[in-house]
Amino acid sequence: MKNIYNKVKHIAACVFLVAAVSSCDNEIEDIGGAQQNYNTVYGMLHANTNLTVFAKAIKLTGLESTLDTPDD
Repeated sequence: MKNIYNKVKHIAACVFLVAAVSSCDNEIEDIGGAQQNYNTVYGMLHANTNLTVFAKAIKLTGLESTLDTPDD
């Protein structure tokens, strides 16, 4: 009886792991319906809602053109 319980427990754990892994989504959604520019630092700043204050500070200092290039 204990052996059957262990097998059921292992099967349930495997089913849970398969369901958890298959529910992952790797796509980046467009924010606001517009296509975002993720190739530049400035584009990533605008895409990340946690960095809005930092994006405003860069805009106030006039560094948009410096950070809006795909170069390193």
